[in-house]
Amino acid sequence: MKFARQDFARIRGGLLAVLLTALAGGGLLLLSLDRHRQAHQALESASAQRIRFEGKLRQVRNEEQEIRRKADEFAALQARGVAGDERRLEWVELLRALGEEHRLHDLRYEIAPRRRIDPAVDATLALHASTMRLEFTIRHEAAFLELLDALRQRASAFVRVRQCSLARPVATSGDGNGAENPRADNLRATCQLDWITLRPPADR
Repeated sequence: MKFARQDFARIRGGLLAVLLTALAGGGLLLLSLDRHRQAHQALESASAQRIRFEGKLRQVRNEEQEIRRKADEFAALQARGVAGDERRLEWVELLRALGEEHRLHDLRYEIAPRRRIDPAVDATLALHASTMRLEFTIRHEAAFLELLDALRQRASAFVRVRQCSLARPVATSGDGNGAENPRADNLRATCQLDWITLRPPADR
């Protein structure tokens, strides 16, 4: 079957309609693909933003828990007397009480001025220490160790032993001749202790 020129003229309108329909379909397909790409990008962006928000929320919650933990620890230190002003009167009263409990003799002490110990614990607190020279006579080594342990547990400060020495004192007899009479059950202790507290860094 042969098409003549007049036959093409008859179907030209139909071909043009088919071509326009194909072009419109292609355009709609491209538009649909572009909309799909945009929707996928928007979904990925929303998902990434959600992940960022969840990460920030976890960070805020962790920081809140850390703040609460530090607040509880600081409250406990304040209750013990470690944080804040030094409680020297309490230190002296504790020494006297321990002296009676452990039967100390010739108890003497001297406390040096407070000094700062670097570095700072954090932005709001720094370590400070007051050094005490302590002398006393005690029965034996075990009692001496018990005394130091009780001092650390009950003091309104962190007590750090810098150095201690023990020596046998020499007692004189009561006959007036000055004869030496060592007592094996007594020890003379000389110690240097740091009483450490927490205070603001600006407080010297």
